[in-house]
Amino acid sequence: MQTVAKRVSSWQLAEFAVLASLAIGSGALFGFVRLADMVVEGETRAFDKALLTALRVPGNLDDPVGPFWVEDIFINITSLGGYAILLFVSLAVFGFLLIEGRNNAAGLVLCSVAGGALLSKLSKLGFDRPRPELVGKLVDVYTSSFPSGHAMLSAVTYLTLGALVAQTTTRRAAGAYVLGLAVLLTLLVGASRSI
Repeated sequence: MQTVAKRVSSWQLAEFAVLASLAIGSGALFGFVRLADMVVEGETRAFDKALLTALRVPGNLDDPVGPFWVEDIFINITSLGGYAILLFVSLAVFGFLLIEGRNNAAGLVLCSVAGGALLSKLSKLGFDRPRPELVGKLVDVYTSSFPSGHAMLSAVTYLTLGALVAQTTTRRAAGAYVLGLAVLLTLLVGASRSI
């Protein structure tokens, strides 16, 4: 009798996880579509200008606010979302998972990262939004500004890897810690693109 109760409870938990994932995914998709519509219509220009100028020294829009070391930190953080770093990390984890015989997890990493890169490229081609030339850049960037390839690929890569690592632990606190680090790193890379 107790085994049946455990099966029902496990089934309900799995069903809840699927429904929660669908709800979060739907909300994220709705948010992206709404933001994309605002970008296409030009409704975000005032916000972009206000944010970019707020992060620059008044009278010298090529100079970020704060001490020099903050600028150096953000240059290093933005490099963590660079294509070379993300490709290296993804291939390293992919190879490790294959060696460990975790082919499904390796396939998940490959599909997530490749799918994210393809979606980023197609989205950039579709929106083709030029980068604002209002302020100087910390690093040279030659692609369209929306959506941010750095932010998108960092999210796909680091969140996928964080979720895989979190699944390997039996302690919830450790899993939450790993996922929290993946989210924090993703947010920092995304924020570094506006500096």
